[in-house]
Amino acid sequence: MDSVEIDIFLGGRSRWLATVSDRVSPDRLSAVDGFAGLTPCERALVTVHVGLGHMLGVAETDLVVDGFVSGKAINYLISHWWRSGSADELTSSYLLPCWIALFQLGRDTGVCRADLLAQLLSSQAGRRIQQYTSSNLSPVAGDVEALRDLLMRSEAVEFSVETETHQGRAYWWEVEGSHLDLVRGLVEQHGVRALAGKLSLLELIASMSSGPEVGWAIEALRKAKGTLHVHRSMPGGWPGPGLTDIPSWVRDVVTVNGARMFNTSAGYVSAWMFVAETDEELHAVNRWSYAPAMGLDLDQDQRGVTFVVPLEFGPADTGYLTYHYNVTNASSLNWLRALLAVGVLRIEVYRLDPSSRLQYVTSFGFLLPEEIREAGRAIVSDLLAASGEPSWFTPMAALDGLTYMRQIERTFFENLAVCAPELDRASSVGIAYRHRLQILKSATADWFRGAAVDDRLLSEATEKLRIEVSKSTREALEPLPIENLGPGRAIVQFVATLDAPLTLRAYTAYVDDETQLHYETFEFSAELDLSQLPDDLEELTAYLAEGLRRLREIQEKGIKFAVVSAGAGIYNLPFHEALLALGFEEASFTHRVESLLPRPAVDGAGDSLVLGFSGEGASHIPAVDTEVAIVRSITQAAHNDDFHTGPLPSVVHLAGHARTGSREYEVGIQLGPAAPLSAAAVMLDLDLSETDVVFLSACSTGAGDFPVGELIGATPLDVTFIEKGAQVVISTSAPIDDLIACFYASIFHSALAGGTSVWESYRVARAATASASVPDDMHALHELLASQWPTWKDDIMARNRVSPGQWRLFRISGRHW
Repeated sequence: MDSVEIDIFLGGRSRWLATVSDRVSPDRLSAVDGFAGLTPCERALVTVHVGLGHMLGVAETDLVVDGFVSGKAINYLISHWWRSGSADELTSSYLLPCWIALFQLGRDTGVCRADLLAQLLSSQAGRRIQQYTSSNLSPVAGDVEALRDLLMRSEAVEFSVETETHQGRAYWWEVEGSHLDLVRGLVEQHGVRALAGKLSLLELIASMSSGPEVGWAIEALRKAKGTLHVHRSMPGGWPGPGLTDIPSWVRDVVTVNGARMFNTSAGYVSAWMFVAETDEELHAVNRWSYAPAMGLDLDQDQRGVTFVVPLEFGPADTGYLTYHYNVTNASSLNWLRALLAVGVLRIEVYRLDPSSRLQYVTSFGFLLPEEIREAGRAIVSDLLAASGEPSWFTPMAALDGLTYMRQIERTFFENLAVCAPELDRASSVGIAYRHRLQILKSATADWFRGAAVDDRLLSEATEKLRIEVSKSTREALEPLPIENLGPGRAIVQFVATLDAPLTLRAYTAYVDDETQLHYETFEFSAELDLSQLPDDLEELTAYLAEGLRRLREIQEKGIKFAVVSAGAGIYNLPFHEALLALGFEEASFTHRVESLLPRPAVDGAGDSLVLGFSGEGASHIPAVDTEVAIVRSITQAAHNDDFHTGPLPSVVHLAGHARTGSREYEVGIQLGPAAPLSAAAVMLDLDLSETDVVFLSACSTGAGDFPVGELIGATPLDVTFIEKGAQVVISTSAPIDDLIACFYASIFHSALAGGTSVWESYRVARAATASASVPDDMHALHELLASQWPTWKDDIMARNRVSPGQWRLFRISGRHW
């Protein structure tokens, strides 16, 4: 080539660089605050640098380029450009070659300043990018002279692509007046190897005709633009550098949905979340990050694909993470297509500490292996050819809804869901679980008597249990078994989420009269403000009833009875009262629908156990002694001051001081001067397989201190009794007045002993306590109260005046029908 032809080549190269720069970062981005003063090539390089760095897990604070780009501009690029899918499709599918080309051509043509290039190269993102290339990335020493020498030794080049396609192949990077025609001629003369190091990789790629995978990627990213989740794309939608810089929606999917492996993608940023529960898991993920490998499996039902990540815990000890994409769901499909098109995967790692608090650990990323991308594209193309594009407005199938509800239910008391079935088995999980319960039992005894609790022992036991659970095989979630509910009864699952602050949602499921399965969701953000709930119990009940009035829609479909399941932050709310006020005939609670199975009658039905401890000194509650005497007389229970071995009798009544706190060892009821009956002790020591009714007459025996956004850790007493076999538990959702509790229990047991059903006995006790009256047909109770508590009527009337509606705090859990 002569000097004129060389100048034409270099001029075409600059023209091509300007066009690519504009595609990557249009001129309108120069108006972004903190992004001015850059040349078009610099702006384009920074745009790719931020996007690729974010995908590789670099924190936005480490993407700031001092003197060139502010933190505000970085956040804008991440949020509005990459996470919103606004970037150019072609350049986004070649991010690494694009970054290298912009760096090298910007340096060699003098349109990128050396100090900017030096900062980018030495940054965290720059160091991670350099792991994937051996190209010359010196900020000052370019390849211009070597290129000129090659051009001078080359013959004149004539090569032309007259249209966008040539011989059926696409030339996506073609620019009028560019040097790409000349590059093609040079490739024919010298071969690609001779040009490597003198031209950028992207120039060589751009000069070649592209296969169908490029068009596939462009179309995939165009479709992905329609998948916009604002809570994931706006600042705060991804984790920050601090332990507690966790997006509220991530807290929701962990604490409400129980996710440990979850897709956190947004726009063109493909991301997976992993929540480690043990240090072993963290170490395994860290080892995997140095050489990430994965497999890709087509689902048996031909509805999606699953990525399988092997984690090495030790010799011959491998666990697996799985991430599923459902191609029949539009959002999931577009996330998958974006991953395969861009080919960069971000991993966000969290940790649940021994107290079940969620902490952010780190993020990293890597380039997806090309064989995985090819296999994924082929699978998606085949599946869509068979099923077609999914609709955006396809409602969730009822069975899928029940599986989702099962997933949420599992998070309410996750330790119970996973470990309780192993309690009496010789499995590694069962052994570790029993050990942890023993530690908890001792810790509760210490806490009740005011001694220091050894948190170290509990943390070690928790870690040991989590290790064993992480190694165990977890069965796939089955749909919620609502056949246990029977006709006319619905499960109503309430959750509070943080993603649109403190939004109350209800998921409902039921079978109608024609045996048709229904799954419906309700959101009450417009009707209820969970941050400003009334303190007064009766006002709170009325407020909830008004806010939940849309649940009457399921009443109109024949649902008369409701079973409530509530999550963190709202666990203690009187949902049963609100639903009864709305016209439901019955409203009870469950922590696990599977516990609602019917049970055949057992021998010995009708026996009773009544225990109580009124306390000592200033903590003495005289009403407890009265209550125990009255209930023992009604139930004809033997005078027994302790639990006996073997199955407990049909009716169990416990009264006294109870405590409920946020920590697991802060749950128990004092039944004597010695150690309390803790939640752990119930799980370890009691057998309620033949018990129909347990009445827990003490403060907050059915309550839980579970803030929104945290996992439910401490297990309320009523839940433990159900787990150990009791059919029904009557408990309280808050501190209860001792005289109200005594009278309520007396009415309930009198009705139950007279052959009335559990629900009707509960209803009668409510009405009698509210009116401070004893039903006329309870003659024996009239006489009993007259002898044991002659001032009962005046006492109850006085209590009702001071604290109206205390009887509303009693609630039923379990299968009462």
